[in-house]
Amino acid sequence: AERSGCDVSVAVGGIAGPDGGTPGKPVGTVWISVRFRDEQYSEKLTFNRGRSKNKEYAASAALNRVRLLLLDAK
Repeated sequence: AERSGCDVSVAVGGIAGPDGGTPGKPVGTVWISVRFRDEQYSEKLTFNRGRSKNKEYAASAALNRVRLLLLDAK
């Protein structure tokens, strides 16, 4: 966000599946990170809904966090 000059940046990463999980990081483990101006928010989430739904839920969670940060900034 700092380099690009944007107000909001979003990152999502994790293990969507169907393979790649470990006992410590099972399939469906995702991290979302959102930065809005000087506020940083990161959260670890776990979804167990299959690859397609895991990706959908992770993206929705990240966009919802952006929405909440923007509402809070009003």
